[in-house]
Amino acid sequence: MGLQGDGMGSRDSSWATALLSSIQRAAGVYGAAGEIGVHHGYFFMSVALTARVGEKLFALDLFERNQDKNVDASGGGNSAIFRHNARTLGLPEQDIVVVEGMSSSITPGQLCSKIGYGFRFLSIDGGHTKDILLNDMKFAECCLVDGGIAALDDYSNAFWPGVHEGIVSYFDRHGAASRLAPFLLHANKLYVTTRSHHKRYLDAVTSQPFWRNACRSTVGGPGVCIEAPGVNGGNLWKFQLGGHALAVAEFREFDQAQAVAMWKDVIAKC
Repeated sequence: MGLQGDGMGSRDSSWATALLSSIQRAAGVYGAAGEIGVHHGYFFMSVALTARVGEKLFALDLFERNQDKNVDASGGGNSAIFRHNARTLGLPEQDIVVVEGMSSSITPGQLCSKIGYGFRFLSIDGGHTKDILLNDMKFAECCLVDGGIAALDDYSNAFWPGVHEGIVSYFDRHGAASRLAPFLLHANKLYVTTRSHHKRYLDAVTSQPFWRNACRSTVGGPGVCIEAPGVNGGNLWKFQLGGHALAVAEFREFDQAQAVAMWKDVIAKC
């Protein structure tokens, strides 16, 4: 497609973004879309391409000028490559609010002021330490609109234990009092929403026909569908985080024909 650099996203995560966005559209949820830690913009593009006309786009990264602040040496963002990729996919540069620097250099209030309203979909894939995750969770807590979704990357990644530690620490501290509630773990991302929409989204991901029976293959062979929606007798609720039921479908694949049909149906109703 003429994209430069390399991608930090995956096919499965792109499908999940599109499908969750279609569920949001059906629920009438509207707001900005963007990512903390865009690298070269591959997953950002998946998020941006779900935006309706009028939904602002946001991108934050250290990029090449601030790599001295890359405390865990994760990623290597490049502003020129990111902007080239955005243009290649037809995203006007003036439509993207770009912030260069650490996420700790901006407050949730300042971010909301830059955008003008809250987020419908926010990917968090910046630093991978516990402290950085706890900081970035504040953006999800304060900046998501009701029914907004935050995708927290690398929750299942054994190479970045600080991510898991930070997220678990956040929910240990806030528990059921948090405005946020996790509802889906899939393809290395933990998806959280506001408590107001937790049940709606949980019901949607466990009842929609967009899952395949097969699991994604892993390096060691076929992956195991761990309590994936639609299998194991629907016994999903033994998994909880922060006092909220969590659907775990880490290795489950999407039925692409069903997913495309759902996406087109929602688009037609907008």
